[in-house]
Amino acid sequence: MKSKLNYLTASAAAFVITTASLQAKDEPGFYAKVDGGGALQQSFKINNSDVAFNPGFRTDIGFGYNFCKAFAVEIEGGSIWNSFDKVGGIPLTSHEEGDLYQYPFLAKAILKLPFENGLTPYIGGGLGGVASTLHLKNSFFDEGSSDFGFAYQAEAGLKYAINQNIEVGVGYKFLGASGYNFFHDSLRTDDSFSHAIFASFVWNF
Repeated sequence: MKSKLNYLTASAAAFVITTASLQAKDEPGFYAKVDGGGALQQSFKINNSDVAFNPGFRTDIGFGYNFCKAFAVEIEGGSIWNSFDKVGGIPLTSHEEGDLYQYPFLAKAILKLPFENGLTPYIGGGLGGVASTLHLKNSFFDEGSSDFGFAYQAEAGLKYAINQNIEVGVGYKFLGASGYNFFHDSLRTDDSFSHAIFASFVWNF
């Protein structure tokens, strides 16, 4: 009986220590994060021709500050790549290539709801800009052009605290950007909308 009591006491103590450790991550302080995952670019028009995109990739690096358990601010920069699938409903040939690169830079606010078990659901939003490059290639042409525009983002996700410093998670981001003008305004696009499903790694200092 005594050994069982000692075991239960030790287990309870370990649970309390673990719970306290998981909660400690939400104290005020700086953090850094890396996100990476798949990106889906919505179709848009270029000079009235519908352009559809293949699934691509998105990566982001961010630095932020936790003011309290429930609120943080963050700056984030990243890159998104998607290749052309169809133009005007017609698939590209083996001699044709089109690639859209987007580089968002955003200032964000994050609202969190931490639980004692280490799980933290969150939502966030941000404003900033996005630099974009369109690269087109065929048998006679191989050039790229860049533009910069306004961007906004909404996101939501779930993180889990492994210990006081490390969190891992999954999330979703929606990025909207104003229309682009490429090749000296000869190619104009509609507003751009991109979706990303990603995994994240966070280091709390």
